[in-house]
Amino acid sequence: TTLSTNNPYSFTVNNDATIIGIFTPKYNISTVVNPSNAGTISGSGLVAPGDSCTLTANPSSNYAFSEWQVNGTTLSTNNPYTFTPNSDMTITGIFIETRSINITVSPSGYGTVEGGGDLPVGSTATITAVPASGKKFKHFEVN
Repeated sequence: TTLSTNNPYSFTVNNDATIIGIFTPKYNISTVVNPSNAGTISGSGLVAPGDSCTLTANPSSNYAFSEWQVNGTTLSTNNPYTFTPNSDMTITGIFIETRSINITVSPSGYGTVEGGGDLPVGSTATITAVPASGKKFKHFEVN
């Protein structure tokens, strides 16, 4: 039977006794950032059995979070990612390099351009010009 869950535990000594300290394992959750300069991860450490762990990826400039992996297998694309471990784990946060594609319209009010944003390096981007009523699209320029 449980004597106490207090630590430290103080008691009055009256009789001989054998007291057993019962311990439970904690799982070591470690993380790796890939590529190493792409950001940081918070939430790693020791987790008691049955407790949840929440990992949060924080990308550096020009990077976006992609997914969580263990031994090359995708666990989740959620960020943050909450799970209940059942063993020690090393989880890799995969980040992708991005570039910002900013879209403007000239002259203002002549239409809109859809697309742009922070996009993965090497991906194919599509931008679409939508002229306002009575206007016509002429061309795209890089500034």
